[in-house]
Amino acid sequence: MVNFEGRVASKKVPIVIFGGWGWHSPAVRPGYENLLGDYITVGDDTRWVMALDMGIKIPVSRSLLIRTEFQWNGEVYSDYEYGYDEEGDTQWDFLSSSFSVGLEFHF
Repeated sequence: MVNFEGRVASKKVPIVIFGGWGWHSPAVRPGYENLLGDYITVGDDTRWVMALDMGIKIPVSRSLLIRTEFQWNGEVYSDYEYGYDEEGDTQWDFLSSSFSVGLEFHF
């Protein structure tokens, strides 16, 4: 993930707004083991998972922040036919989302 953040300047409530973008590659291609013990892969390897996140951080003290984050995950793939990308047809399918609240400590 690559995150970017910026501070909204206010003397009473200095809020930090952040957002990020990243890619996850499948660690293992999906498949199954046949009767001979060989692993047979299923599907293609052109699929990646893209993650987008955004959130805010509210400082409680100099080194402690309350952090909220919302993240979307989607599968990104291209329709390949005969070894080339047909008309640049890239697809994005929604997979999951998450919302989290936590503490961030800087030491």
